[in-house]
Amino acid sequence: MNPSQTKKHVQIPIWGCIALILAGLGISFRIAHLDRPIYWVDEVATSMRVSGYLRDEVARSLATGLPLSPADLLEFQQIRRDLPWFHLLQVLGQSPEHSPLYFLLARIWAECFGTSVTAMRSLSVGFGLLALPAMYGLGRSLFATPRQDTTEAGKLVGWLAMGLFAISPLFVAYAQEARPYSLWILLLILLQRFLWRSLEQGKGWFFYTLCLILSLYTSLLTLFVVLGQGCAAIWLYPQRRRMYLLTTAIAFFVFLPWCWVAIAAWPTLQNNTTWMQMPMPLWAILGVWFYSLAVLFFDVPVAAGMPAIMGIQIVVAIATVSCIGYATYFLLRHAPRSLGLFVLMGGISTPLTLLAIDLIRNGQAAATTRYLMPVHLGASIAVAYLCSYFTADRRTLPKAIALPFPIPVGRFIIVAILSVSLLSCVVGLDRTSNYQKSRNLSNPAIVHLLNQARSPQFLGEVGQIQDLISLSYQLDPDVSIQIRPPHLSHEAWLENAVNPQQTTFLFNPSPSMKSAVQTLQIGKLQQVYEPIKLIPSQLGLTLWIIDN
Repeated sequence: MNPSQTKKHVQIPIWGCIALILAGLGISFRIAHLDRPIYWVDEVATSMRVSGYLRDEVARSLATGLPLSPADLLEFQQIRRDLPWFHLLQVLGQSPEHSPLYFLLARIWAECFGTSVTAMRSLSVGFGLLALPAMYGLGRSLFATPRQDTTEAGKLVGWLAMGLFAISPLFVAYAQEARPYSLWILLLILLQRFLWRSLEQGKGWFFYTLCLILSLYTSLLTLFVVLGQGCAAIWLYPQRRRMYLLTTAIAFFVFLPWCWVAIAAWPTLQNNTTWMQMPMPLWAILGVWFYSLAVLFFDVPVAAGMPAIMGIQIVVAIATVSCIGYATYFLLRHAPRSLGLFVLMGGISTPLTLLAIDLIRNGQAAATTRYLMPVHLGASIAVAYLCSYFTADRRTLPKAIALPFPIPVGRFIIVAILSVSLLSCVVGLDRTSNYQKSRNLSNPAIVHLLNQARSPQFLGEVGQIQDLISLSYQLDPDVSIQIRPPHLSHEAWLENAVNPQQTTFLFNPSPSMKSAVQTLQIGKLQQVYEPIKLIPSQLGLTLWIIDN
């Protein structure tokens, strides 16, 4: 070798080093305390499907009216190894609103590592870790290509996008949940990257098609993402229109089998998604959107009893959302037009489509934070792009771009965003985010009351089985659980079920259940727990006691 020749070393900028440190912290946050957050009903449903149990089968086994222990309920979270894989597909077909890929992968994972809470959630953690380098690759693909922004700022976007993604409390939370969203986030990142590469360079269509197929088989919401990306591709890249339509059509053709499953089981799909049809006012949906944007970087418990601290939290949340809004404007104003619109349309198509459906059906699907992941990814890219102009060498920046703040102020804002994100992740190690576990946020309070009672007797109904299984993960072994058989009236069941020698609790009793207690005169019915609701239609679990 010629001594004059030197090896070419890859130099990582200082902000790249910071991003790697943040990635290390993000990995730590994702793997820490996996067993602590509430294993809520959706995760219970994951374990039930992966284990091969049909809901009706579980109901018949448990709704007998006989005393059960928490361990008896948790048996239906264990894999049925005697059943063939074809039966698993039949089980998944009972929930056609959920594409099957994640659940099939989770079954393989559970076969290898078991069905404990930690084991089930670790699969999602794995997808979350893979998303870190994928986010870096997306930023590089969007902004550091020959036809786009080749300045130092453009090359920094990948590092900054990965760093912001790594410590986002929202992405950390969903990387720790035994649900398909972590896999969907990973595939959305790859889908956006390969589609952009294909549109810009005219190559890579195979990888785009593959990612689209996998994403469709992970979440039906990908259909709404394709709607926005498709409009952008056809409008901004007419020369690629034919190839885009061909590859997208191939992906949809491969997805037809599950479309047929969903159509054939349409009544089941409608029944499984009745909660989406519960009315929610438009102002509440817009409030959820604001909150969902804020928790991308800032998610700490609301200090309701401390007005001064709560005021600071509100200011920080408003500042966070304002930063995201301005970053989006900055992206559209200064990035190449095709790039800005590509990121924007791919992000907003999902919430706007869901909102239109809600306005027609008077529902609340658009007020679901986990359905807004495309928006969060787009917002992360926009904020990373804005931050790149405050972290790059000012002499390398285009003179035509006027920064909204002096560079020291901009860097202070970056430090502030990173600080609140890190704070949120640290606080989140020992708490469950308010937007994530829905009505099962009530579990700790209900479990505390039951575990503290003397010889507790816990009565529920067949429609509450998944909630009861969720509670069973934390209930003491001596708690006696009874579930009313569907063929018995409330009066006939309660007359034999209530034991005067035990402390009898009713779990989220229906009006018929309350009326039966009064009719039988077996004691005074008192409510001992009710969650705080923001709006009357919000789901929540209650606990009542029969005072003998």
